[in-house]
Amino acid sequence: MMKNLIRKILKEGIPIYKETNPYKNMYDKLRRYYSSTPEYVLKDIFYNNLLPNAMEDIKKNYYGDPILFLSRFDGGYWDRFLKGSWKLEVLTVNPEDFDDNTVNAFLERDFGSVDSYQVPNDEERMKTQKRLAKSSGMNEPIIVVRNPKGKYELIEGWHRTMSILVLGDNGEDLKNWDKVKIRAFVQDMKKF
Repeated sequence: MMKNLIRKILKEGIPIYKETNPYKNMYDKLRRYYSSTPEYVLKDIFYNNLLPNAMEDIKKNYYGDPILFLSRFDGGYWDRFLKGSWKLEVLTVNPEDFDDNTVNAFLERDFGSVDSYQVPNDEERMKTQKRLAKSSGMNEPIIVVRNPKGKYELIEGWHRTMSILVLGDNGEDLKNWDKVKIRAFVQDMKKF
């Protein structure tokens, strides 16, 4: 039986399976290590941050280990971020419920009317999110960190958030905009 297997390998070569995909293996390792992190959050960090921005660094300087990279990069911020306690909540907010950096980004982008950060496909993405926007909290979740003062730092979901927030634009100062509901994965910084 073993001789038949060896003949087959010599004749046909060693089979390649999808399970040998190094990126799948990296993601699976992250999934096991950060087992309490919601799949949605982990996938966002992996596919939108690590894959496009850090894979060469991970391979070259961290022995292909994404956990080692996350625990050392930026003082371990992302490692602590992923290990934190998460809740899926429906927030009732207006722009003033976000931290200063997030509000400044909203204003620089004029709530999606200006692509001041050269975001790929920004205009199309804003049009899509404006079409989908509802103030009922039934949106695809965003990802935020709530600081000790109760303000939200927006991590992911900029187009969705800006599109939903403008539904509360009543022409007044930002702090007086009507509150809207938005579904979010929330991590409290004090537990972070």
